[in-house]
Amino acid sequence: MTIAALIGASLIVVLAPRADAAHPRDSIADRVSPSAAGDFATLAFTGDMLIHNRIAWKAEELAAGSQVEYDFNPMFDQVRSVITAADLAICHQEITLGVPGYPIGIFPRLSAPGEFASAAAGAGYDGCSTASNHSTDYGNAGIESTIGVLDEAGLAHAGTAMTEDQSHGTLYAVGELTLGHLSYTYGVQVVRPDHEWSVGILNVEQIIAAATALKDRGDDFVAVSIHWGNQYQVSPTSSQRSVADALTRSPFVDMIVGHHAHVLQPVETVNGKLVAFGLGNFLSNQLASYSGPNSEDGAVLMVRLRRVDDRWIVWDTEYMPTWVHRRAGDYIIWPVIGPNPEDLSPRYQQSSARRTLKNLTFDGEQVAGMSAPTAIAWLQADPRPAMFDLNR
Repeated sequence: MTIAALIGASLIVVLAPRADAAHPRDSIADRVSPSAAGDFATLAFTGDMLIHNRIAWKAEELAAGSQVEYDFNPMFDQVRSVITAADLAICHQEITLGVPGYPIGIFPRLSAPGEFASAAAGAGYDGCSTASNHSTDYGNAGIESTIGVLDEAGLAHAGTAMTEDQSHGTLYAVGELTLGHLSYTYGVQVVRPDHEWSVGILNVEQIIAAATALKDRGDDFVAVSIHWGNQYQVSPTSSQRSVADALTRSPFVDMIVGHHAHVLQPVETVNGKLVAFGLGNFLSNQLASYSGPNSEDGAVLMVRLRRVDDRWIVWDTEYMPTWVHRRAGDYIIWPVIGPNPEDLSPRYQQSSARRTLKNLTFDGEQVAGMSAPTAIAWLQADPRPAMFDLNR
């Protein structure tokens, strides 16, 4: 079972060994951590989970004849083995879940059925960042219901809170590594939060203070998720770069993972720290005709941490490019590199691969990315010489 307790004012989640990656799991604890024991641990982060109404309607169709009303599990079938292979996997849940009376919310007030949380857990995620501009679309009720269904699914979370104690981030115990996770957004729309701690609002001084508190409570490494930037813009804004510079100058912030732009943005070294400015859309119904073709692309960012002289650092990183196969109305997250689905021309994957190669650069260099089998092997293998050397 999952072991969770409050340490100071932070939730700590202990990840126990995993089960077979081929089968959805019932809780965070049912996992096998291939590399988390000792001086290495692997992490996986993904982009926006933007469950539009058509995706929810497809889940309702997939659930026909079953005991559930919505079934999102098939949408993760092609990436589940990769997500599960990481020692710690964190998603970005952009919209509210399970809001009473609003199982499917239409833009601009977005919500999705609570069953999505169990599908995300079954896909291999251990937790999610939840601070976004849609966090308060349904006010306090949406925050409460989202936290409730995530808790029920065994998913940890950071970014929104029902109590002030709950707002101070989450600690994950991964083998000998304790990782602190924080989540913030540039702002919210529609409804103002009930309390200043209900949603993490981007403020450099407050983020550094929260990261400092996590380190003071014993964590080894702090990852900060930030909902920021301009939508559909592949280049980071001057504001993103300014915030990244200020945060990474702090010794208490070790890594930044960005969301919100709905397109892939560069991965860079800023003050010796890893900054992924934007991981694109992992699951959405944003159309190329409306949002541009870049909005169809996403990635699984894979990070290997290493303990060096009692300090955990980013040792290596890789990624698996993805795009949402929805041409047949299926809404399946599909690896870009590898076999094509039978009902789809390879040109869609090839186009996505070219866009990803151009936009998701690593310190200005193009990196081809991995297929699903190669990504799994990378996550589970003994460490090799670092491809992305943050100490050069």
